[in-house]
Amino acid sequence: MNGRVLVIGSEIPWVEVCVLEAGAREVVTLEYGKIVSKHPKIKTMIPDQFRKSYLNKTLGSFDAIVTFSSIEHSGLERKHNWTGLLIEANPDLCRQIDALKRHVWRLCACISNKLRNTKFIKSGVVGCMASECDNAHMKMVKSKRTITVPCFNMVEVIDQIGVQHIDYFSLDVEGSEMIILESIRNELISGKIVVNIWSIEYSTWDGKKNIVKESFQKLQNLRGFFRNIGGYVEHSQLNNEDGDNRGGMALDVLFVRT
Repeated sequence: MNGRVLVIGSEIPWVEVCVLEAGAREVVTLEYGKIVSKHPKIKTMIPDQFRKSYLNKTLGSFDAIVTFSSIEHSGLERKHNWTGLLIEANPDLCRQIDALKRHVWRLCACISNKLRNTKFIKSGVVGCMASECDNAHMKMVKSKRTITVPCFNMVEVIDQIGVQHIDYFSLDVEGSEMIILESIRNELISGKIVVNIWSIEYSTWDGKKNIVKESFQKLQNLRGFFRNIGGYVEHSQLNNEDGDNRGGMALDVLFVRT
């Protein structure tokens, strides 16, 4: 390896030990809580230090990044009293979420302003609405077992929890992005629902590679939607190809309210 590695969210340094054992020449651990390390190859930073080093261009580059479990190390919950709404259609994953006792609302359902229920392919974290799973995505699906899940209107859901102004909306629904966005189009235009920041996964992945043509078309659909409703700019994209900023090569796109 012989590289410089960033480890995110590791309060117990077994991750660093594994990275050093793999041959890393230096490890930088980023954690919300201050950590003291006397190991000559391990440097520790808190987010404020990391940010200042980045802005001052003294951070340097990394050859690899290792992220620890966000379940045990969620800075938003631990340090910023984050609360929110988790929506998951797979009942097995819903039970796992409930077992974590997160400080959030949880809805085990799908979102639609037209359907009362829908067929859902129950396949772990790559499960999807049966009607929206494309051929590429189906290559990752190990079990094609379908279940029927209830659907709710997003407007009714947020009315129930009393939140119409959303700071951050993460949309990762394995191909059903446009269905959800279209279901709240009018509310976004009228201001009944306000979202400051969207991060939306659009990559079409078949388990081995990104299907660029299909990914780019999804990105264009998203761009068209936000251009049409107005009030948003495309801020950036989360790339999975280092240095490649072409549309369709990323995992997620971010839109920010102006």
